[in-house]
Amino acid sequence: MIKMDKTQKKIIFFVLLIVFVITFLIHLGMIYPFIRYVLRQEAMIEFIYMIIFIIAFIIITGCSIPIVNFLEVRKAWLIYMPFLLINLGLALIMSSYLLFLISAVTLGIGFAGTLFIINFALNFNEEGDKTRIQSCVYALILSLLIGFILIGLSWMGLGINLFASETDVISPGEILRIRLLMMIFPASAILIGIIVVLMEKG
Repeated sequence: MIKMDKTQKKIIFFVLLIVFVITFLIHLGMIYPFIRYVLRQEAMIEFIYMIIFIIAFIIITGCSIPIVNFLEVRKAWLIYMPFLLINLGLALIMSSYLLFLISAVTLGIGFAGTLFIINFALNFNEEGDKTRIQSCVYALILSLLIGFILIGLSWMGLGINLFASETDVISPGEILRIRLLMMIFPASAILIGIIVVLMEKG
């Protein structure tokens, strides 16, 4: 196994954070096409979806301080990962309004937990210069900052939309493509989380 010093690990964590942000922007950009073409619902559902997502994000981000502080990163990840797996599955099968809103809850939890763990890894000092609780507080502040910036971008319509169509009805193949694009973020968040917990002992 390749040994890395603290600086190298933090560079990797920072790169993972950037990938996390980019893939989430893709998710934001795909919400409206999903509502329009897959669910065939009104755009107002996006507003409700984001409100539910924000509530879940805030609650779990706050809860992450005691979770990560007492259970450590690896055990905490076992709490967050199932929600991302559920969201991954929902993106492939959901076709109802209710399941779409449930996906907002699972994604909000998975988003907050993974973002917190990445930021904790960036702040935690294995040599003990920073205590675990201090690192958790710094991770909380950074997670809220990044989270609300990304959420603000969603209100401005600045997500990355990888699907464009001017027709009202699309083919089953294109619907499948939208579903697969919606899976990019939860899939990458799971992979990023696994990488972080494997690298971070604390």
